[in-house]
Amino acid sequence: MEVVLTLLFNALLLVFLVKLFLALFNTKLIVILLYIGVLLFAMALSGRFPG
Repeated sequence: MEVVLTLLFNALLLVFLVKLFLALFNTKLIVILLYIGVLLFAMALSGRFPG
């Protein structure tokens, strides 16, 4: 029974770490997209927008 509990705990820990990693990755992705959006907005305002 102890082995089952240990395996279950390890599985939950692994899932938690994966979710945490994905959350961090998604946050970075959102920050990068926001940064690009602000950059494009600033370029459009200053009249240096290509096209």
